[in-house]
Amino acid sequence: ALLAAVVQRGALPPGAVTAVNRAAADAPTVVQLEADELVVRYHASPPEAFLADVAASAISMVGGPSRDRLRQCGAPGCGRWFLASRPRQHWCSPACGNRARLARFHQRHRAA
Repeated sequence: ALLAAVVQRGALPPGAVTAVNRAAADAPTVVQLEADELVVRYHASPPEAFLADVAASAISMVGGPSRDRLRQCGAPGCGRWFLASRPRQHWCSPACGNRARLARFHQRHRAA
């Protein structure tokens, strides 16, 4: 719901904001440096840590500087969320772009 609201340039649904904030807060993290690598340790069960990680990613996506590049793939049967690398990018991958163009081609030729 949060990602859809951003793509549609609408207001963020308050219930979704509350849920994602709660999920992120349910698994406190500690960031540490070990052997020259960043390590994130969760003080929660594995499912809570997973949900917190997903929630933190969603918060970063919705509230961060990449927000205006967020898109939902327009290819038939896909619908993945992605960050556009070009202003007019409509598909998450070249394969989805090919599938969308092929679907349009078949639709035009069936109508003719």
